[in-house]
Amino acid sequence: MRAIPVPRARALVLAIVGFAAAATAGSAGAVTPSSFGTAATYAAGAGAISIVAADLDHNGSKDLAVANQTAGTITILLGNGRGSFTAAAGSPIAL
Repeated sequence: MRAIPVPRARALVLAIVGFAAAATAGSAGAVTPSSFGTAATYAAGAGAISIVAADLDHNGSKDLAVANQTAGTITILLGNGRGSFTAAAGSPIAL
């Protein structure tokens, strides 16, 4: 797991874009995406500075943990395995 720094902002909104698995080969043999799903936004906390993706609830799906520096909290977004997330009970968590 490696934290990915994100720009500091009053609040971070995570945009998750679903990527269709279908791809087509171009003339040079390169694989190009054929479509994208609809974007969804998820609110995190004030002063979000870092995000980590991991299976936090051990259900086989990636979840997101966002560190919120200004708020002094961590926001947990649980993945459903189909490209969308819901806030975990009690999230954001005060540090």
